[in-house]
Amino acid sequence: MPSRTYHQCAFCGWSREASSATLLPPGCEECGSPLRVATEAELEHFDPDREGVIPPPSKSPDVTGVFGLFVLLPLLLPAVGIKVGALAFAVPLILITFGAVRAAKAVPRAGARRLLWVLLACGATLAALSSALTIVTTIADSFRLAGFYLASSASVAMLAAMWAFARASVKTARLERSVDAALLLLLVVALSVYFVAVPGFAHGDFVLTLVFVADLGAVVFATVGATMRRTWRHRKLGWSLVAACSAATLGDGFVAATASGDVHITVNLTALMWAIAGFAIAYSADEEGPEVDSEVEPAESMGKGWVLVRVVFPLIVVLAFPGVAIPLAVSGHLVAWSAAYYAVCFVTALVIAFGRQAYLLIDNRLAVARERRLREEAVRRNEQLEALTGLATTMTQTLEETPIVERALDVLRSAARASSSAVHTREGSASTLRAASGDWYTEHAWADRSLAAPAAFNVDVRGGRQILTLPLTARGVTLGVVTLLRRADDVYTDDELELLGLLAGELAVAIQNARDYREKLEQAIRDPLTGLYNRRFFHETIDKEIHRATRYSTPVSIVLFDIDNFKDVNDTCGHIVGDDALRKVGAVMEKLIRPMDSVARIGGEEFALLLPQTEQLDALLIAERIRNAIGREPILAQRRITVSAGVASCPEDATEHDELHRKADAAMYWCKRNGKDMCAVATEAAADLGDDLSTSLSHLYGLVEMIDARHLHMRDHSQTVAKYAMAIGRAFGMSPEGLLKLRRAALLHDVGKVGVPSDILNKPGALTEAEFEVVQRHSPLGGLMLAHAGLRDESRWVRWHHERVDGTGYPDRLAGDDIPLEARIIFVGDSFEAMTSDRPYSLGMDSHSALAELERNAGSQFDSEVVAKLAALVRANELEILALRDEEIRAGIPRRASMAG
Repeated sequence: MPSRTYHQCAFCGWSREASSATLLPPGCEECGSPLRVATEAELEHFDPDREGVIPPPSKSPDVTGVFGLFVLLPLLLPAVGIKVGALAFAVPLILITFGAVRAAKAVPRAGARRLLWVLLACGATLAALSSALTIVTTIADSFRLAGFYLASSASVAMLAAMWAFARASVKTARLERSVDAALLLLLVVALSVYFVAVPGFAHGDFVLTLVFVADLGAVVFATVGATMRRTWRHRKLGWSLVAACSAATLGDGFVAATASGDVHITVNLTALMWAIAGFAIAYSADEEGPEVDSEVEPAESMGKGWVLVRVVFPLIVVLAFPGVAIPLAVSGHLVAWSAAYYAVCFVTALVIAFGRQAYLLIDNRLAVARERRLREEAVRRNEQLEALTGLATTMTQTLEETPIVERALDVLRSAARASSSAVHTREGSASTLRAASGDWYTEHAWADRSLAAPAAFNVDVRGGRQILTLPLTARGVTLGVVTLLRRADDVYTDDELELLGLLAGELAVAIQNARDYREKLEQAIRDPLTGLYNRRFFHETIDKEIHRATRYSTPVSIVLFDIDNFKDVNDTCGHIVGDDALRKVGAVMEKLIRPMDSVARIGGEEFALLLPQTEQLDALLIAERIRNAIGREPILAQRRITVSAGVASCPEDATEHDELHRKADAAMYWCKRNGKDMCAVATEAAADLGDDLSTSLSHLYGLVEMIDARHLHMRDHSQTVAKYAMAIGRAFGMSPEGLLKLRRAALLHDVGKVGVPSDILNKPGALTEAEFEVVQRHSPLGGLMLAHAGLRDESRWVRWHHERVDGTGYPDRLAGDDIPLEARIIFVGDSFEAMTSDRPYSLGMDSHSALAELERNAGSQFDSEVVAKLAALVRANELEILALRDEEIRAGIPRRASMAG
C-alpha cells in the first residue's frame, strides 16, 4: 500500500493530507507561507480534532548561519572595491526585514499577544526603512541623520509593543521578581540617563536623545515582562525581546552620544546593533506559540549558578554606583549634582536590595512556617487516615465490643486533637467506663460527672478545657456517651463537629451490631430457662479442653449433676415451680464456680460442670461444695432439693470426650443407686466389688442416708465428715486410691448407728452409763457391716474411729500408732463437725473454739499431727466449714459457720 503524502508549511509546521503530490496549493492556510511536500514518515503526530491537520514537534529554525553570512559580508566588500561605510546598514536592512517577516508570521499563533507582534512587525518595518534611508543618505552624503530621525517612529512602535508585553506579564508577577527587575533597571536607567540622556538634552540632538529615551523605555518594559513570568519558554521569549530592545538602545545611544559631542563612535557599531536587534526579533518570533504559558519551568533549569547570581546581583548593583562615582571624582568630572545623583541612586539601590533581602527572609520564614503547618496537617491527616483505616479494619474483622470501642476512641481523639477522651456505655440506669485514652484519669474531674448522654453534641468550657460530649445513639436507643477534652482556646469548627458527629454515629452502629451479634450468639449457646450454657456449647467446649489438656499435659474434669426425685417435684408442685427450682439450682452453681469454669444445663434436671486444670479429687471437693450448697439452699418451701453428682477426669479416667462423659454419667447413677444426695468419682463407681458386694454397699449408703435424714441434727453429718477427712488426708499426701477409701469410710463411719435407738441419739440430756454402752456398739457394728460388704480396710477404720491415742477409747482401747492414721483422721473430722453443729445435748461452737478444744486434747484424745493439719487448713481458709445450727433447722435455712462463730 503506497505511503500517503502531505503538504507541510516550512514555517509554522501545519500540514494537510495531499490530494495530489505534484500540485501545491498557493500557500499555507494558517499563515500563508509556501508549502512543501512531506511523506508520512516525516510526520510524528496526528491530531484528529483539527480535521487531519498534523502538528509536528515545535522546533525553532536555525538562523545562525544566515546571521553569520550577513555579518561577514561587509568584511568581504573591500576585497571587491566597495567601501564598508556606504553599505554598513545593508546588514541591518536585511536582518530587520527578516525579523519583520517573522514577526508578521507570529501574529496568527500569538493568541493574547497578537498586539505585541503587530507592533513589532510595524516597528521592524520602519527600522528597515530607516536602514535603507541611511544607506541612501550615506552614499549621497547629505541629510545623513534622516534615517535616524525616521527610526524614532520604529522606537515608538517598539516602546508600545514592550508596554503591551509588560502589561500582560505583570498580572501573575511575584514581588521578588519585581524587585529583581527594579534593581536591574535602576542600574541601566541611571547610567544611561547620566551618560547619554542628560548630555544629549543639554547640548546634543534633542530628537536623537528622545529616540534613545524611547528605546530605554522599551528596555524597561521588556525587562519587566521577561522577569515577571515563571514559564521557561516565556522567559526565553522575554529575554530575546530584551536583547532586541537593548541592541536598538545601544545603537541609538551611540548616535545620540556622538551628536552631543561627548564621544565619537562610528556608525558601523550602530549598524551592528540594529542588525542584532533584527536577528533578536526574528528569534523571539520563533519562540512564540500558544503553548508558551502552559509549560512549567523546570525546577533544576536555573541551577546553582543562577541562584548564586540572584544572591550576588543586588550587591553588584549597590556597589556599581560608588564604583562609577569614585573614578569620576578622581578624574575631576564629578560635580555636586552628579554626587547627589549617584548618592540618591546608591541609597535607592541599597533600600531596594535590603528590602528585597528582608522580603525574601520573611517570605522564607513564612514559607517554612507554612510548610511546617502543612507537614503537621499532613501528619495529622495521615494519623486520622491510619486510625480510620484501623477502625474500618477492626469493624470488619471483629464483632467484639471492647476492641471496637478502644479503636474508635483513638480515632475520635485524633480527629478532635483532644488531650483525653473516654467512652461510657449505659447498661440499664448505670453508666460504665468502657475505654479511656490520653490524660483522662487526671482530667476527668472537669468532665460532667453525671455522664448523662445529651440529645445532641454539647460543648462546655471548664478549667481551661473544652468538654465535648457526643451521644452514642443507634436505632433510637442511647447506648452511651463519648467525652473529649481539649484546650479552651482551640475552638471547634463546624466541620470538626460534623466529622466527630459522624464518627460517633458510626461507633454507635458498630456497638449495636456487636451487641446484636453477642445476643444472637448467647441465644445459640444459652439455655433459655436457666440462662446457663446449653448442651451444644458444653460438648464443644469439652472437646477444646481435652485437646488443650492433651497438648499441655494438664488435667481437666467434668461433673454431672442430677436433681434427686425431680419428677416428684413436677408432679406434686407443678411444672412452673419445677422450672423455678431449676433456675435457682443453676444460680447456686454459678455462684460457686471459678470464672474459668463452665456450668451448663444438658437435660431436663441434669446439669454439667466443666473444670479446666482441675484434678479428680479437686473436682470432687468442688462437687461436694455445690451439693452441700444446694442441699442447704431453701429452693422450695415444700421440700428439700438435693443433687447427686458423678466426677470424671482426663487423662486419669479417659482421654476422649464420649468416654469421659460416659464415666461421669456412670458415677452419677452409682450415687443414685447408693442413696442419692452424694458425689462419686468414676474410679469409685467402677470398682469391681462383685454384684453381691455392690448391692451390699448400696444398702450401706442407703442406711447412712436414712440415719442422717432420721435425725435432724445429723443432716449431712456423714457428707461433712467425709469432706473434712479428705482435706486432712490430702494434707498428709495420701494417694488418690487411699483418699477414695478414706472418703468411703468417712461416709459410712456412722452406719452402725442403725442399731442405736432414736430416743438415745436425740436425747437432750446426759446419757446414762447403759445408754452410752449402747452408743459405743455402733463403731464395731459399722466395721462388721463394712467387712461383710467386702470393704476390709474401711471396716477397720470405721471400727477404730473412736479410739484415742492415750488408749482410753473404744471398742478395743488401741493407743498411739496402733490406731490406723485413717481412723485417727475420721475421729478428728467427726469431732470437729460435732463441736461446730448444734446437737440435742449441746450448742455448736464457733470454729476458733472448736479448734482450741481439739488442740487442748491433742496428744491424749486426738492425734496431735492430725489436729495440726486441720487447724492449718481452717486458719488458711482452705477448708469450708459447714455447720448446722438449731435456728437454721427451725427456719429450714442452713448456713455456713464462720471463723468468728
